[in-house]
Amino acid sequence: MDEVKYEEEFILSAKGSKLFTCRWLPRGRSVKALVFLCHGYGMECSVFMKGTGIRLAEAGYAVFGIDYEGHGRSEGRRCYIESFYALVDDCVSYYRTVRALPPFPAAKDTSQMNNSEALYMQVHNCDVFDVHLFSAEAIEEISVCEALSGEAPLWHQAMDSEYKSLMDNATCELVPAPPNQKLNTCKWLLQKKYHADGSLPIQELEEFKDLPRFLYGESMGGAVALLVHRKEPIDWNGAVLVAPMCKIAEESKTHPLIENILTKLCSAFPTWKIVPTKDVIEASFKDPGKRQEIRQNPYIYQDRPRVKTALEMLLVSMDLEQRLDEVTLPFLVLHGEDDKVTDPSVSKALFDSALSFDKEMKLYPGMWHGLTSGEPDDNIQLVFNDIIGWLDKRSKSVSLDEHADGTSQQHL
Repeated sequence: MDEVKYEEEFILSAKGSKLFTCRWLPRGRSVKALVFLCHGYGMECSVFMKGTGIRLAEAGYAVFGIDYEGHGRSEGRRCYIESFYALVDDCVSYYRTVRALPPFPAAKDTSQMNNSEALYMQVHNCDVFDVHLFSAEAIEEISVCEALSGEAPLWHQAMDSEYKSLMDNATCELVPAPPNQKLNTCKWLLQKKYHADGSLPIQELEEFKDLPRFLYGESMGGAVALLVHRKEPIDWNGAVLVAPMCKIAEESKTHPLIENILTKLCSAFPTWKIVPTKDVIEASFKDPGKRQEIRQNPYIYQDRPRVKTALEMLLVSMDLEQRLDEVTLPFLVLHGEDDKVTDPSVSKALFDSALSFDKEMKLYPGMWHGLTSGEPDDNIQLVFNDIIGWLDKRSKSVSLDEHADGTSQQHL
């Protein structure tokens, strides 16, 4: 662990919920590439995926995780997925921040903006506020537009947090300026936070900006990773998909009557925890000791699925199944042959249907669903050897292409 630096941070989602994020960084060595974790249903990153983060960071990768809303240490009703696509949007927003990229263009109509964006627009247009940027050595006065045109994702996050605090505490109220009145101006002070060594977080983000980037999804996180790819189809150098949820196995398909019942229940009782299901932890993790550790993790959801959550997962699985041929990025899909949670045929369907030129599938005889956390140590090491070997080969290829001509081109 001395070779790895671990950090945690809370960010705000577009609707103002606090989301937990964490990262594992190689210490004292260059970073090969970025890996973005997408955890499974009911799971979380800081404890459950700690082993994955450490192993990949020790291999030279900067690893970033986010707990979805309602999961792990993030705010929200426990394991309630109101919109799977909103969950994906939260991930995309965070991943773009890490990669020092601006958010997707915002609508010009303030009715389509979140509260803080609308505030920025009103503030800038009426010149009521002056915004200042403070550094360690000098104070530089800049406009809102200038602040948001450079380190936009970070300023959005900071101002979202400040605006939410003002509204929650009823500190002030936005009202039209009275006519023929001289206004007393006030200022928001935007100040960068420094690490103990004097470095700025944004400097690290800039270093990450041009590195190869990979998605890593386990189980339901495989669906999240594929939907992130669908939203940003040319932005990723590859994906590692561990027992992904991307199709419903034929023998597990839901009868249309059940789907209809779920849909009707959702309209009245979306948060009810009444969906019958098998003990997923018992069925996922082979090693009894590791299974017990997972049960003792307080951040893991272990109750019945909520009605709306179950319906969202069903609909997303059906959507992905119909559009597997839209998967074009390089990927490695791994599956245990004795998996009773997501059938290996699901990964086979993805492998056969995806249009990716660079795709690889590995099946592990006798292994269960939890390939990276629930198997005996020797099995887990075998799986990570395959994952890291795959990442190393593609990270090296992409980096060589970037150094050769200054562009990011995948080597297939």
